[in-house]
Amino acid sequence: MSMTETIKLYDRDAYAIEFEADIISCEPNKADDKQFDIILNQTLFFPEEGGQSPDMGILGGYSVVDVQIKNGVITHTVDISAGDCCIMGKEEAQTEKKTDGQITGMECASEKVELAAGVHVHGKIDWQHRFTICSSTVESIFFRELSTAGLVLRMWAFI
Repeated sequence: MSMTETIKLYDRDAYAIEFEADIISCEPNKADDKQFDIILNQTLFFPEEGGQSPDMGILGGYSVVDVQIKNGVITHTVDISAGDCCIMGKEEAQTEKKTDGQITGMECASEKVELAAGVHVHGKIDWQHRFTICSSTVESIFFRELSTAGLVLRMWAFI
């Protein structure tokens, strides 16, 4: 069976943090019985790709612990073992608001949805995580380019 490519909402709006989607497929994770692999019709979760870590966040009230892409289909791995509130790493997820009203942390989700194909779910990106990952990636590229430019300039001086 060929799966339709996931619509990449992050390509349309890189600053969006919440979205709605429908579950296309939901299967138990083969490596961990407390996790499920979910494929959605569309997503804001950026997958692990090109050396960049994947987005984290909440999907249907469950903590998203991994996001992978294969042949255009994005799989979200959620952990069903968390308590009433989704856990981000080892710290309890909380909402933090900056003075401009932008939500920068995660909200606790007390209501979890059934994980099954055809179910409509709400997703929310952990913006702090995404910002940290993007900042690290930009710094890495910037310094790599500076190093390369410096090497070329030093080589040019000897010609």
